[in-house]
Amino acid sequence: MFPNGLIYKYVTTDRIDVLKDCRIRFTQPDALNDPFESCPCLIEFNRDKMESLQQKSEDKFGEFSAELTQQMRQDLVNVMGERLPEIMGNVFGFLSVSQVPDNLLMWSHYAGSHSGFVIGFDPENPFLKPGGMSLHGLKPVRYSRERFVLPARGFMGMDAATMEAANEQFFFTKSIDWRYEQEMRVLAMPHRADKSLTFAGQPPIHLFNFPKEAIQQVMLGIRTPANIRAEIAGLLDEKYPDVSLLQAKMHRTDYALEFVPYSQFAREEERLTLVKQIFQYRFEFTDPKPEPEDTGST
Repeated sequence: MFPNGLIYKYVTTDRIDVLKDCRIRFTQPDALNDPFESCPCLIEFNRDKMESLQQKSEDKFGEFSAELTQQMRQDLVNVMGERLPEIMGNVFGFLSVSQVPDNLLMWSHYAGSHSGFVIGFDPENPFLKPGGMSLHGLKPVRYSRERFVLPARGFMGMDAATMEAANEQFFFTKSIDWRYEQEMRVLAMPHRADKSLTFAGQPPIHLFNFPKEAIQQVMLGIRTPANIRAEIAGLLDEKYPDVSLLQAKMHRTDYALEFVPYSQFAREEERLTLVKQIFQYRFEFTDPKPEPEDTGST
């Protein structure tokens, strides 16, 4: 399941705080970049809610019930469905990782167009296992063309086996368009977070502590700025002496990445810097000088 023995989190340079603090975000469904997250097909569920709303409208809406048209009831049910990811965000959060560290699209989408870095986690670390803050442990995302159909009564009345299968589809299924991510997830409850940050008009940020032993590798991007490279290298020397630091480079012939030890890359950079200092190449592009006009004089 783990082709490289690790699982990988693509991050931007701002997330150097993950390394500094040993703390990482579990993101609510409504704060993710896919509007379909935790948003199943509600056809059966809505039909049941419509019938229930019809029966209870008088108790719920009083005199307004007589004016509650079929369309208005449908609109109310639709609003309930639209709020489902927000409601689930109060109960669950995801840590999303990938099984591969070298996907060009992932580097572009999640690591600041190759200017960020990738953190390699040990999938066998207790932080990613069931129990404690994790509900199910690390599980792969499956990809489908069809959305999960939420039963008429939702999750109510399900036995353990049925609930497990429903959770698999609800929390660990995405559109087939996302399959390039080769994603795996850990599910946790926000109220168990070690730290939560709130900002006006935005979903709260829930951060969970992890043991530093969970990190096994860090990979720097092709465009990671020199100051960030140096800061991460120093941080690993100080706090993570057993963690390997790699540098991404363009493959010589393919549209692909190759990784070399950062120490090797740093020596190469030092040598190239010296070469650049010795040989200053200057290219000028100017229009050719016009030929002098023939005035006819002798």
